[in-house]
Amino acid sequence: MYSGNPCDVQEIESLAQKHGFRVIYDAAHAFSVTYRERSVLSYGDISTLSLHATKLFHAVEGRALIIRNRDVYEKAKRVINFGYDDKDNIHEAGINAKMSEFHAAMGLAILDDMDKILEARARILSKCKALLGDVLEFQTLCADAAWNFAYMPVVFGSNSDLDACVSALNAKKIYPRRYFRQTLNSLAYTSSHSVMPVANDIAGRVACLPMYVGL
Repeated sequence: MYSGNPCDVQEIESLAQKHGFRVIYDAAHAFSVTYRERSVLSYGDISTLSLHATKLFHAVEGRALIIRNRDVYEKAKRVINFGYDDKDNIHEAGINAKMSEFHAAMGLAILDDMDKILEARARILSKCKALLGDVLEFQTLCADAAWNFAYMPVVFGSNSDLDACVSALNAKKIYPRRYFRQTLNSLAYTSSHSVMPVANDIAGRVACLPMYVGL
């Protein structure tokens, strides 16, 4: 779900039901995104949501899990609380992954303004598309989804064009981000030797332009 743009979650769900496997989504960018008027976070067995400060909705730091199965949910609650259950009995090895009150307060404060934040980001993206649409290729969005305007990924004609633009922007103290510039199969510590020419090509030509409320 790169930049909040959903994949075909219904097709994946039908495959999971047919073959009996579990689906865990990296939904770090997908806060407030819906697919056919249903929260995209409700698909799969688990969706992971990032609350890092760079995300659309954040709590300075942290993560959230959206879990469909009640038993898995109860186990997750124990694991993030040292393995304790509700009666202070330790059932399994756990960690301290609870959210602090400070982080929760930040999240609640931002949540109150989410409608205004989404409206502002939509206006900014629309303006940028109007100004840059003849120069850059913008991401094709899923037709059945309501997007959250979390990022502004653009595709350059070549890697050299991207590098030249990034260098020019950096000189003006503007810093685009090249998320996922290395595909997973190309990382030195993975065992994959698969060839992914399309992914490798796009990864070398895509960057996210800065976008924030007040831009």
